[in-house]
Amino acid sequence: LTAEAESTRQKRVVDMLLDDFQENARDWLWEIDADGRLQHVSPRLVDAFGLSTDVLRGRSLVELLEDAGTRGDSGQGEGAAHLALALSGGNAFRDLHVSALVGERRRWWALSGKRLFDDQGRTLGWRGVGTDVTRSRQQNADLVRLANVDALTGLANRHQFHTSLEGAEGRAFTLFYVDLDDFKAVNDLHGHLVGDRVLKLVGELLGEH
Repeated sequence: LTAEAESTRQKRVVDMLLDDFQENARDWLWEIDADGRLQHVSPRLVDAFGLSTDVLRGRSLVELLEDAGTRGDSGQGEGAAHLALALSGGNAFRDLHVSALVGERRRWWALSGKRLFDDQGRTLGWRGVGTDVTRSRQQNADLVRLANVDALTGLANRHQFHTSLEGAEGRAFTLFYVDLDDFKAVNDLHGHLVGDRVLKLVGELLGEH
C-alpha cells in the first residue's frame, strides 16, 4: 500500500510537470502506445498538426507524418520512414527531423523520444518531444543558397562552379562561355541600375534553358 501510494504521488508530480511544460514551452509532447498510435494528444500537438484532438487520437504517428509529409510533395516522406526505423530499433533518439504540410505551409520538426516500460520490463509505448525547426532549416537553406548562387542573377556563382567541376572529375562535360556584347556601353549610357536589370534578365533567360 505504501509503494502504491508513493507511485500515485510520483505520477501526480509527473503529470503536474507535464501540464506545466505544455502550458509554458513552445515544444509539444507526443505519446504513443506499443502499436505506435497516439494516446495523449496535447493542445500544442493539435496546433502543430492543425487537426482536431478526435482526428489525432488513436492515429498511427508514423502514418500521420507520412501522410502529412508527402502531401503536395512526394519527395518529403523520408522523415516518417526514419521515425519508423528509430521506433523499431528500440533505442532512445534525439533531433530526428520530419516534415509535414500544415495548411499551405511546409513545417519541419525535430523529434526526440524514449521507450516506456511497465513493471515487468515490457514496452508500453513511447513518449517524446517535438520541436519546430522550420525557421532554422530555412535559414540554413538560405545560407547554402547564398553561398552557391549569385545574388543578382540567381545563377550559380564561382564557388558552385568549382564544386561542380570537382564533382565532374573523370566524366565528360561541356562548358559554354557567354559574353554580352557592348555591355559596358549599357552601364555608361544608362547607369548601373539598368545594367543590373539587363544582367537579371539574361540570368532569367539562361535559367529557363
